[in-house]
Amino acid sequence: MLVDDFLDAIHRRPSCPDERRQFASVYYEQASWTDRQGYYRMDDFVLFVFLTVYLGMIAGEIPGLALDRTGVALLGAIVLVACRRVSPLEAWQAIDVPTMGLMLGLMVVSAQFRLGGFYSRFTQRLSETDESPRLLLALVIAAAALLSALLCNDIICLAMAPVLASGCSRRKLDPVPYLLALACAANVGSAATLIGNPRNTK
Repeated sequence: MLVDDFLDAIHRRPSCPDERRQFASVYYEQASWTDRQGYYRMDDFVLFVFLTVYLGMIAGEIPGLALDRTGVALLGAIVLVACRRVSPLEAWQAIDVPTMGLMLGLMVVSAQFRLGGFYSRFTQRLSETDESPRLLLALVIAAAALLSALLCNDIICLAMAPVLASGCSRRKLDPVPYLLALACAANVGSAATLIGNPRNTK
């Protein structure tokens, strides 16, 4: 019954928020009293699942299970739906498909750039420029902000930081100011455009 309801909700999911609320209200009215109590009950079990998932995401795993952070979150959602604490309709409506698609596209493009060595070569050439430390700092800020406005800022920081630190060490420069500038510029640049950070689409 839960599977049928879920598949039916996928095909009949309204796009307008007002229609979604009306649809959810009708779905709730048609459900039995037992279903209502099961779908809309906040109890100790829900709190236990939440804390387990939260701690699992902090630790990166759940001991005894071969799951990463994504797997832990997905397992928690499956448990709540299977135990009737969340309805299939609510679970489906909680998924923002455009945002997920945008995140997937950004990650694929950024991963291809990383595998192709773009970030490493770009950062290496940037750190080897024959410029003063202040101008190098300005170039790092500008490059990180521009790349983060067009690509995923997380991968920008992870891919550029090791190469930048190595380049600063070869030039006998303190890498800390440059790494801090990289992180701050990546955050600012990602907030400048819609595609810089998927959260901007919310």
